[in-house]
Amino acid sequence: MDNKNNLAVNLYEREIRARIYRNKLLYNQPIDKAIEMGEVVGPAKIIADNGEIQSIGFQFKLRKGDSIKLCVLDNGNLKPIKNESFQIANIRFIDVGVVRFKFNNNYMFDLLELDVQLEYFLVLDYNPIFDRILLNKIREINEFKNKVDINVKYPSDVMKNLNWSQQGSIDTILNNQFSGAIQGPPGTGKTEVLAKLVEIAVANDLKVGVLSYTNKAVDNALSRISKTIKDGVCRVGDPLKSDVANDVTLVKNFTTLNNYKVFGSTTHKILFAKRIPHVDVLFIDEASQIPSYFLPGIKNICCNIVMIGDQHQLPPILTVDISKEYEPDCFSLYRNEQKQLPMLNIQYRMNKTIQDWSSQRYYNGKLRPHYANTSRDIFLNTKSQFFGDKVINYDNGNGNIGREKILNQIVHYIKEAKHLTGISWDEIGIISPHRKHACQVNRKIQEVLGPKVNELIFADTVDRYQGREKEFIIFTLSNEMREPAEFLNDYRRINVAITRAKSRFYVVSDFMPEKDGEFSSFLNWCISKSDFLQADVA
Repeated sequence: MDNKNNLAVNLYEREIRARIYRNKLLYNQPIDKAIEMGEVVGPAKIIADNGEIQSIGFQFKLRKGDSIKLCVLDNGNLKPIKNESFQIANIRFIDVGVVRFKFNNNYMFDLLELDVQLEYFLVLDYNPIFDRILLNKIREINEFKNKVDINVKYPSDVMKNLNWSQQGSIDTILNNQFSGAIQGPPGTGKTEVLAKLVEIAVANDLKVGVLSYTNKAVDNALSRISKTIKDGVCRVGDPLKSDVANDVTLVKNFTTLNNYKVFGSTTHKILFAKRIPHVDVLFIDEASQIPSYFLPGIKNICCNIVMIGDQHQLPPILTVDISKEYEPDCFSLYRNEQKQLPMLNIQYRMNKTIQDWSSQRYYNGKLRPHYANTSRDIFLNTKSQFFGDKVINYDNGNGNIGREKILNQIVHYIKEAKHLTGISWDEIGIISPHRKHACQVNRKIQEVLGPKVNELIFADTVDRYQGREKEFIIFTLSNEMREPAEFLNDYRRINVAITRAKSRFYVVSDFMPEKDGEFSSFLNWCISKSDFLQADVA
């Protein structure tokens, strides 16, 4: 085993220990604090009519497809009813703060013998057995696959409609035998480049694998690929967690994968597989979100690897802090091995004003908007006390004006945006670095506009917004919820937050950080680009 493999094993061992410890905290902490961590929901009641569990809450980390354990309180601590875990099939709000969870296991209620009179708690499950199996697989890797020389023939018109940076990136990868890394800043068409490379590989009779860390990323990539490759595109995974186009064939595991040109799966799925299918070229999408300890397992599948990602967006969420001693993600680790790192530098999402901060601060001024996007602004020429001609605005309440006034200001902004432009609710996004504050925003939206609207414009953390884009983004923070300086000053969070917006980016806050740092610099830049407003909503 080489030194890099030893580092991967060491990191994974530390991460497993940290996850086990964090999971124990959920069961041993006071219930209020456990719920505050976002991984516990409750108290909850059984809805006997339709097999759902109902609770009160606004902001939690549980999502569709997650596994949970059902617990009761025992002497103030959480205690699982049984050792079985259950998968969430659906989550929906039915009233202000009233949320219902439906499960994929029809036999759950019979198995657990639940009492409709009792109160239960849903606890995000962590079972270390799967991580330990994967750790052992990585530990046993002694050598990697050798890179294969591939003579590439270009299909006719394959580069049509691609900009010069996309074409140059593809040329670099092909000249390096379908190997290397491509840096894709926000909105630069990473998925389009991936699809073109896959198209070229398939045209050369190569078997292609497409991997990513999340099911959503895999589905997005395959849905785009299937637009040009009509037959032989397969998705390997759980039907409950997959949402792909009709042209993609869904299979549950690799043993039933046949007659494929392209298959896609999560990194977990393929590394746990007993039989890995033949792969000539392996594409890793959103590689900067994949923990670096996956890299040995990926290299064991195939060594003609193309990774697409961006080291300036959020890294994987790790429980253990390794930022100063080891690259946290596969993309950063893999790009260090490459002689060239082509960057896609024309973005199709933001107007020029919104992208300027990220371009100058993080991409050496090389990122620029496509000509059709330079002046994008659906609010142009709207007349309102809230919206002037500026696409970036900093709204400060002149001191600690109170939570409710900030929340009212946010709701007024989104109502006015909807009224003036006619955009759909799901084109409005609200981001907060504080999960508690996002919870308060969701409560206020449900109270004023109802749960259905809130589901479309759900306020969430920066981490949850990576990969999304909206016409209008509100970034909000509150004086009563101060984050540690290193959290607010994480430049990748600022980069992701502002680059979600297409037309408008507004900051709504009741304080201005006093200390120097990345976040203060960012807010000062927002002020310099805006008409400075004072909160005036009661």
